[in-house]
Amino acid sequence: MKFDKEELKKIIISEEWVKVDTLISSYTKIPEEDLAYVKFHHWKAALKSCNYEKANILLDDALNFFPNNATLNRAKGDFYYDKEDYSKAEKYFKAALNIDNKNPIFWLKLGEAYYKNNKKKDALKCIRRSVSNGIKKDLSSTINEIERQIRSAKNEASDIYYDEVYAQSTKYKVSGTDSSLMKVWLPLIKIISKQNFSHILDLGCGPGQFAEVVKSNLPEISYTGIDFSKEAIAQAKKRCVGYKFDQKKLPLKKYDEYQPFDVIVCTEVLEHIEKDKELLKSLPFDIPILLTVPNFNSFGHLRTFKSEDDIKNRYNSILEKIEIKEMKTSSKNIIWLVESTRKKTLLDRIYKYFRLN
Repeated sequence: MKFDKEELKKIIISEEWVKVDTLISSYTKIPEEDLAYVKFHHWKAALKSCNYEKANILLDDALNFFPNNATLNRAKGDFYYDKEDYSKAEKYFKAALNIDNKNPIFWLKLGEAYYKNNKKKDALKCIRRSVSNGIKKDLSSTINEIERQIRSAKNEASDIYYDEVYAQSTKYKVSGTDSSLMKVWLPLIKIISKQNFSHILDLGCGPGQFAEVVKSNLPEISYTGIDFSKEAIAQAKKRCVGYKFDQKKLPLKKYDEYQPFDVIVCTEVLEHIEKDKELLKSLPFDIPILLTVPNFNSFGHLRTFKSEDDIKNRYNSILEKIEIKEMKTSSKNIIWLVESTRKKTLLDRIYKYFRLN
């Protein structure tokens, strides 16, 4: 098809990205003076159409032709950040800043890559620069937490950080039934209902939004929630009067005081804590476990799970009868729903023997 720049511009302005991709792919020849414009928007069209494999190929092509484009360098940094290759992500975010050092998003992106590479002092400088350059995002909790981690030499986000996040973030102000996580919670509710569980022990219950969903869908069930955040527990108690909530840091040595419970729920907790394996090992061996973990990165995530094998490889020595379901929360993001129980150890067998005899 003959190149028509005005026609292409109209479709780009209307953000019909699939049409943009199809149209550009049909051109037999593109004038040299328009190549940069076309290559940039071909990459953007594939990205907006969620064709990520094609988008990355087109991004490399565009960068080879147009290496001094800040947006393309930032996009390549995002690609490597998602792949958890933070050193390469740093390289491209720096390249973007060399072209446009006033862009607050570029400073934030570089700060996030530094943080994941455990260069926390550098991360702090970049994130502060992002704020001073006018980023439209409250980063005070992140800055405060990085300062705490530099002082304490710890990587796990503190209870103080989560207190601030739960108090400030608008996504925790909505009811559980209006949360974007309903895509994850409803399948949990279906499993709990189908298996006729009567008492949930929720480890890392947050501000009680999942508890709200339980209460509205399974009003006859008993529920206990545990979280180390004082603010989370305060919000949960207001949301769900009648349910029990307790502020404690996981893992616990014993869970006897919360008996009887017949199912353990642990949603998006394991990726946040250093003692994830210790937490699973601490659980009763004869109680079903429903847990969720993400495939994507975030500030408080110490690990991600890109595939089912990542989950099995990390927890196979602790859990048995592992069943995993993929739940897409966006075009790229997945939360894995895992059904399992803890493996019985020799100590469990000895304890059970003396309890019965």
